[in-house]
Amino acid sequence: MEIRLSEDPINDYYSKNIFYRNVRHLHYPIWEEGITEYKDASLNTSRVVIKALQVKDGDKVLDAGCGVGGTSLMIAEGFDTEVTGITVVPSQLSLAEQYAAGSPAADRVKFLLRDYTDTKFEDGSFDKIFGIESVCYAIDKRDFLKEAYRLLRPKGRVAVLDAYRIKEKLSVKEEKVYKEFLDGFALDNLAFKERFHEDMESVGFKDVKFDSKNEGVKKTLDIYYRYGTIMLPVIYLLEKARLTYGSLGHTVSARNSKFLIEKGVLEYGVFSGEKPR
Repeated sequence: MEIRLSEDPINDYYSKNIFYRNVRHLHYPIWEEGITEYKDASLNTSRVVIKALQVKDGDKVLDAGCGVGGTSLMIAEGFDTEVTGITVVPSQLSLAEQYAAGSPAADRVKFLLRDYTDTKFEDGSFDKIFGIESVCYAIDKRDFLKEAYRLLRPKGRVAVLDAYRIKEKLSVKEEKVYKEFLDGFALDNLAFKERFHEDMESVGFKDVKFDSKNEGVKKTLDIYYRYGTIMLPVIYLLEKARLTYGSLGHTVSARNSKFLIEKGVLEYGVFSGEKPR
């Protein structure tokens, strides 16, 4: 299936995709014991990252690739923190600012249009930095890691939740599905898990850990596969009529993520590490 791309695929994907309208948490829901609702599982994904970051009162936090600000606002509302969210998508910035205006923590959160590989912030500006399904959009992931290391204060922490490639050689079918996955989510590439670990250590992070969430997203993968299979013809017609952009690729990618994880091509989870003193 051909997936229509543009000269600015990331901006178009997030600004024109029907699946990102009126959704504050734009990521794979992680299910754990006691969670029975999709919305709660989606909120739990943010909690997983907050736990990996060890967020506490008094922290200055950077949300690198903040989307419409859902996790930034969760942190600002749950902790006595200062949170800055950055995105390269103007429509996301606009929505994030609207949501922040209605938040009780409005005075402790701000959103900016900036690139997380070249933020223009001063050295040591933050205690915690995280990216939820956003660092994958960096063509060279080391560019983000080096910038995050520069921005963190000593003993500061970073957390990156993403899908990582774990299989080197792919079959013809796996290669086809993997390319559809990348194109559909407007991605250039995914980091190899082992290489990302090495890159974190090479830029200076210590105590680097990976917490796999494959089990936690199994139910999500099943939901996406069923929904994607049912909705694919409808989304195809909407895309054909130019009533949406990126939704067809999104549907294909979300549906195919089940195949890629079950076949051991990808692993979903969170890397965390600390900047030493």
